[in-house]
Amino acid sequence: MADYGTFTLNALRPNGTGVYDAQVRILNASLVDVTSVLFGVASGRTDSSGNVTKWLTSTDHLEFGQTYTIQVIAHGFELWETETSTAFNGNGQFTANLIPLPASTDYTITEPADGPLSSMEPIICLVTSPNDFDFEYINAIVEHPDGKVSISQGIVDKAELTATIDIRNRVTLGVRPLLVSAPAHTREDTEFSTKVDVTFSSISPEAETPIPGSFSRLVAHTESPEGETDLSSYASLSNQRWIVPAEPVIAFRGYYRDVMFWLTAPSLSGYILAATFYDADGQVVNTTTTDLVESDYVQRYQIDTNPADTVVKAVLVILSGESPITKQLTVLYRD
Repeated sequence: MADYGTFTLNALRPNGTGVYDAQVRILNASLVDVTSVLFGVASGRTDSSGNVTKWLTSTDHLEFGQTYTIQVIAHGFELWETETSTAFNGNGQFTANLIPLPASTDYTITEPADGPLSSMEPIICLVTSPNDFDFEYINAIVEHPDGKVSISQGIVDKAELTATIDIRNRVTLGVRPLLVSAPAHTREDTEFSTKVDVTFSSISPEAETPIPGSFSRLVAHTESPEGETDLSSYASLSNQRWIVPAEPVIAFRGYYRDVMFWLTAPSLSGYILAATFYDADGQVVNTTTTDLVESDYVQRYQIDTNPADTVVKAVLVILSGESPITKQLTVLYRD
């Protein structure tokens, strides 16, 4: 049997690794596609190593006497081509050193709700890629106020060119509350709440590159109120909710009890927490005030559990200047 030789081509990235599923085309001197003459029903595409090999036979080889153009087409790379001599019949070894197309940085980031957000629910962001790499991962880089960084990763779906990333498990919160210690009346609970800054990068066969765009969110370890999708009603500064498991709040005399609130924006007039104490006849026994400040963190207020003996309840409200910004919160005392 006559030996017509072997056609071998390797498609390589700049780092020397093979390019999978690159298409090989062969054009004759008239630029007519004659790929099928050489490959027949074979694929003419590179394998996972970037290689395509075809053993030539009497029926699937090219005719001598004209030049041919060999092309390699691969997603994310410039067209590679070379021209053969007139002695080419398909037999030969070729290396296609592919040049990556400049990657676009025109990514689209779909952020989660403005929040604040609950760490007990998914915190989803979407990143749509303008590129069509062989594969691409998107890193969501989550940084905390103390400088700690963790990464959540999503793969870019080839059909939608979008990665879906849930950063909830990268939000680091504590397992124990930070209680208020006398003589203070309030404190920030940096274990219960935090602020995260999120940036992004792309990992492809070519490189890891930063993605323009970022966002910041406040997060706390509490459920959203029933019927709501985030914690915004806890930080609205208008008819704002208190962060409590149930209302009215029950406080036992002589035992520690606190309630939580979130003041995320400064007040030109200053914030004051007013606590008004009532007796069994509904008469005011006394009123106390506590100056407050804004904070990215949820704050705890320690309820006075040793009021006058005649006190049966207290009503709490936070004021900005003289205007209430929270709902009234009732505290009932028990012995």
